[in-house]
Amino acid sequence: MVSGQRENDNCLIVRSRVVAIPDSGFFREGSPPEGAYVIINYKVLKVLKGSYEDDEIKVSHGVMSARKVNIGDQVVLEVKPYKDLREEAEFFREVGLEKSEDRIADFVFVRFRPTFSNSSQFPCTDPTL
Repeated sequence: MVSGQRENDNCLIVRSRVVAIPDSGFFREGSPPEGAYVIINYKVLKVLKGSYEDDEIKVSHGVMSARKVNIGDQVVLEVKPYKDLREEAEFFREVGLEKSEDRIADFVFVRFRPTFSNSSQFPCTDPTL
């Protein structure tokens, strides 16, 4: 474990394949607006740490990390639960505005893990420390 980081039991590590990346003007080139994020859909191939039952997972990425993957890539992701986008969508619905389900993720990207990661032996880390 890296000095200054602690184990985070609230994370999920999955081997996955990229199945959908939204097409937006700033996604592949140019300078994205500050705070911009991209929701990427992954097919879950194997859960390496944590618990997850669905076949697909939607993950909120900062634009720079999202630029590192392409449709069809297999990656090992470390993610953590993220309620802000779903809560924001509920707020919009309460005031009469809709936010489509494809713009809502329940997980936020933490980091890519080595693709040879096949074990839950790797501890999850809290990147905010």
